[in-house]
Amino acid sequence: MSESVDMQRVETQIREAKLIASDEALRSLVKHLVDEPLYGIDTEFHRERTYFAKLALLQVAWSDGIALIDPLSVDVEPFGEV
Repeated sequence: MSESVDMQRVETQIREAKLIASDEALRSLVKHLVDEPLYGIDTEFHRERTYFAKLALLQVAWSDGIALIDPLSVDVEPFGEV
């Protein structure tokens, strides 16, 4: 059974996102996220002049943070642990 969300208690806050552009920063983020009970993921792909989409941005949000992962600077494979 999924957990219900009391929409009256949901607060909207704008948080500053962390840019993840190093392997060390990604490992630290993954270590934190594996214990998070709930998170959201969004991806952006570059498709210009190619049939094969290339991951251009990985965005992650959780209860107390937001991260923008630059897959052109880091190997995102460790994110698979999340």
